[in-house]
Order: sequence, then structure tokens, then C-alpha cells
Amino acid sequence: MVRSAALVAVWLAACNSVSPSTGIDLANGGDLGLDAALPGDDADPLVGAMPQNARFVGNAGVNVFRSYSNAGASFFWPGFATTCSTQRTGSCIETMCTNSVDGGQSSAASAGTITIVSAAPIVALTYASGKYSSFVGMPSPWHGGDSLTISAAGDTVPSFSTTLLAPGPIVLRSPVVQHSVNTDTVTATRGEDLALSWTSGIAGYIVFSYGSSTALAPNAPSFSCSFPARDGTGVIPAAVVDNMSRVSGSYVGDFALESERHLLVGDALVDVVVNAEIDDSQGVELGLVTLQFQ
Repeated sequence: MVRSAALVAVWLAACNSVSPSTGIDLANGGDLGLDAALPGDDADPLVGAMPQNARFVGNAGVNVFRSYSNAGASFFWPGFATTCSTQRTGSCIETMCTNSVDGGQSSAASAGTITIVSAAPIVALTYASGKYSSFVGMPSPWHGGDSLTISAAGDTVPSFSTTLLAPGPIVLRSPVVQHSVNTDTVTATRGEDLALSWTSGIAGYIVFSYGSSTALAPNAPSFSCSFPARDGTGVIPAAVVDNMSRVSGSYVGDFALESERHLLVGDALVDVVVNAEIDDSQGVELGLVTLQFQ
């Protein structure tokens, strides 16, 4: 399965009209006046759009790991409408969303055959019986720095196409992740910045997300902080750390390294993403973590 973007994507209400044929590539600014992508890189993955009339949502993407890669896709009508408010602090966004039932039960949708074109042989994902086929390559056909064009032929979800530069694997140097049998833990101090450092990456962004582990939890704030992988350092401001420490319920954090584009095509919001591996200094691959506040 492609790494879930549920905690990572931040949808900002915007955009009244969308070209049904080409959509708006938010990474390149489009008509929304957003910052253009860095040369050879991806725009900030926290910059996105969730039009109030978007009927379908979904993602198509690739995981590029050291020993293997995989690819998959999923599109669906969620059965509810979402209204979100956001607040940015430094490189972080806090999002509060409310959901209202609109259209009944969630249902799967097709965007037609999806192809992944690169220097490696073309990979095709086909749709049948309500789901897409998946792909696993061992050894990996893709590597950090490769250019991948991910396209959909179009169906209920209209056609789309975009090109991303695959990030290369990095090592997180700080904060220190404590490993146990059941969970990985990061400690943050209230009233203090949480500093991050890592080996400089090829492309994409490091994203740390913190959100409710309950699916579609109503009125539950979520947090996402993004930093260019090439920078090697980043800071989660003390004010954001404090807000994270005040949430109630079951929350989980997630480290991701990704190049991502948010596309609006017809009445669909599509996330196209290429993920790469993040290890800690002990050589352990990172993903979900528990935040412990002191």
C-alpha cells in the first residue's frame, strides 16, 4: 500500500472554478497565486485546496525504498462535506475541520488506468471490482532523483498527469526516537521549540504530522509541519508544541519524506505523491510515533 497521506494533506478552502481537462497544479501556483515550485523540486506539500464542491478525493503514489518500491491508488466519494479553518505558525499549519453528511455512504471511484513513466519500464495500475491493482518491485526500479510522471487516463475521476522528482532516503539525527516493542516515542518540552535535523535530501519535503488516530474524528485539530529536505534542519515552534500538548483523545505523529502535488480535476481533489525512506541514527525506518510532553 502507498503510505497514507491522511495526516499529511492540509486542504485550504479556495478555488471557485476548475478546468475539467487539466485541473490546477497547485505546486506550480495555478490561478491560486501560490508559490511556485523550487527548481527540480516539489512545492510545499502543506499548500493544497479543498473546494467546497469537491465530490471525489483520492491519491496515486509511489514509495521508493532502498530495497524495493511499491505503487497504488485509491479514489472515492467520502459521503460527507468538509469545512476547514487553518492557522499557520512558521513552517506549521494547524487545521480544524468539521464534517457534514452529504450524499450517503462512501463509495469507490475509478480514474481509469494509471501509468508511472520513468527511465524504468512503464508501470500500469488497473481498476477492477472497486479497487486498483498494486505494484511491488524488488529490487526497486526507482531511486532518489528519478523523474516520475504519474498519469490517469480518466473515468469517473477525470484524467490527470504530473511529474515529480523522487526524494532520496535520509537519516533523522534529532529529535532522538526512543524505540520499544509497541511504540516509537519522541519527547517534546512545553514552551520550547522542537528542533529537527537530518542528512540533506535530494528533493521533496520532510513532513511531521500530528493528528487524531480516530478516523474522521469531528472537531479534532491536526498539525502538519513541512521543511525542504535539502535544508537539513527545521523547527517546530514552541507555540505549536504547546498546542499539540493540549489536545485530548488518541493522537499519533508521523514522519514522512515526500514530493507531492495537489491537483484539482473536475470535481475531484487528487494527491499525487512519491515517498522515500526516513531512518534514524540507529538505522530504524521511521513512521508513526507517539509524542510525549514534559
